[in-house]
Amino acid sequence: MRHLFRLTVWQLVLVVAFIFQGCDDSSSSGPKIVSVDDDDKALFSSYFPDMQLKKEIPVPAESLEENIIEPKDASIVCIYDEFENVMGYVRHVKTGVGCHDKQCSAIQFDIVFDSQGEFLDIFHEEGTTAPFMKGIPDNTSDSIPFTEDDMTALKGFMANPPSLLLNLDDRLDMVDDLTGATFEAYVGSVVADAAYTTYTCLEYVVNTQLLIQTLFADSE
Repeated sequence: MRHLFRLTVWQLVLVVAFIFQGCDDSSSSGPKIVSVDDDDKALFSSYFPDMQLKKEIPVPAESLEENIIEPKDASIVCIYDEFENVMGYVRHVKTGVGCHDKQCSAIQFDIVFDSQGEFLDIFHEEGTTAPFMKGIPDNTSDSIPFTEDDMTALKGFMANPPSLLLNLDDRLDMVDDLTGATFEAYVGSVVADAAYTTYTCLEYVVNTQLLIQTLFADSE
């Protein structure tokens, strides 16, 4: 299997073709710059105090992540100030995590990037989506919410991705399929008892950064 999040040459060609076909602001059918709404401001104004405008571009089908849920709704949003200067990018994600028995809960989260596409934050929407969950040692059927320390660790891994995860061929190699325990080699590179969630979040962070470089090349 290919290493984590590396777009193939063919995928990049298709993404570039998508840009020229659907992302030209001069086209009547292409994505337009519009005003942000109150929900946008509630979620992202702490990162972008001067946010006024946005442009939303769908993620091309050939670039969708493996376990994404509701792929038709997958998109990346560019945030602008009133003068159409790029302030950053955001993406809302709903996805499975691809665990051995396929029984792991789906997760929803938002990722925030700065104007250069560098990672700023990852969070779930309080009161709207469920918190991140992790396993319980010696218990393969139950899970518990992330602690504040777990979230801090997750954000650290997103900002500075461990090479072990970036070069992993198969996420299933991180976890014992019988006990659910993270293999020793990966302890310290993932949130404790949440290897699949850590890997999945990183998958979206890195893939989204690659897509920002292509989908929004005309916005920079």
